[in-house]
Amino acid sequence: MSHYHTRYSYFPVLAQQSQQPVFNAVKNGAMIGMTGATALGLYQLSQGQTNRSEAVKNVIKTGASVGLAAGAAKAAGSLFEEQPVASLLASFAAGTAVAYALTKTDAMLTARNAQEED
Repeated sequence: MSHYHTRYSYFPVLAQQSQQPVFNAVKNGAMIGMTGATALGLYQLSQGQTNRSEAVKNVIKTGASVGLAAGAAKAAGSLFEEQPVASLLASFAAGTAVAYALTKTDAMLTARNAQEED
């Protein structure tokens, strides 16, 4: 019985450690996305192209989207750690797919909201 406990007691720790790089990628991606969106929002505000509420919404939405895409890219790439080319391709494909899905969903929701206003 002690062999079972010793052998498997580390599994939750290993699972938690393997999630840390993905979580870090999500945080870093969100920070990068929010930084870029903030700069764009400030410019648009200064030019009268948007209002403060819309700028804040765009910062949050962009941060979440880029964060999720970065996390997906990291998770997919980590499946192929021993194969750099496969890791790169998996990261690119997963990040692109998540970003596309989020962009498409946002566009559909925006179109539906515009129809409801008419």
